Amino acid sequence: MRITVRHRITIAFEPPATGVVATLRLSPRDHTGQYVCRWQIDLDDTARLVASQDAFGNLIHGYSRDGAMDSLTVIAHGEVEVEDTVGVLRGTVEKLPLAIYLRETHACQASDGDRAQAEALVDKAKTNRLDALHELMTITHEAQEPHEEDLEISAQTQSLAFGTKPDELFRACRFVAAARHLRIPARFVSGYRLLPDEAEGRFHIWAEAFVPDYGWIAFDPELGACPNDRHIRVAIGLDPLAVAPHRFAPRGFCASEVDEMVTVLPAD
Repeated sequence: MRITVRHRITIAFEPPATGVVATLRLSPRDHTGQYVCRWQIDLDDTARLVASQDAFGNLIHGYSRDGAMDSLTVIAHGEVEVEDTVGVLRGTVEKLPLAIYLRETHACQASDGDRAQAEALVDKAKTNRLDALHELMTITHEAQEPHEEDLEISAQTQSLAFGTKPDELFRACRFVAAARHLRIPARFVSGYRLLPDEAEGRFHIWAEAFVPDYGWIAFDPELGACPNDRHIRVAIGLDPLAVAPHRFAPRGFCASEVDEMVTVLPAD
């Protein structure tokens, strides 16, 4: 499937900032099953974006500007062709050892419920890790609404993971935390998802876990299935904060307000 994306981000500063530093994770890259036909990031400013890779192999763009400014608009747009690989990933950039993806972070900690779910799958994980992960995805997908402490963690990432819902972040965090408790390397993925029952799509977060003899496999706990040809993979990281599409750091004593709009549509 060929999918078009337009992601507009406008950040307003009141009073005007004296400068801004920003990091953008808005650019997908090619791998088996995903081909970037065209992609571009535009700024309403004369300062240039500097492209590089982060430690995880994500394509990132840095922006820095000195001087008074009251707003900044970034628009990422392009077209990506995606094939359904039933979640199996091939040809991705892998810069870090697997042990890194066992690390717990503040934004993704195993709760008592996560540990209990993981313990119930210990024996299955030893004999058939892939089946255990599919069962964990189903359990997480069917989980009850998040508790207050889970919503608190989700709220911390909500402003940095535009378009995601609290229960989406809750399920992704629970899946990754439980997988790591089973000593299975797991990580977060951010990107775009074309919704099957709606005209448009949205920014989305899901998960990947490592299975020997298969490699990295994607799981979407909110969907309750492996990602398909409606998912565009953009960035990976240890928690939702690490895969956020943007981080802005204004200089000066000012408040900032972010307004975003994401359009994900089938290509004509």
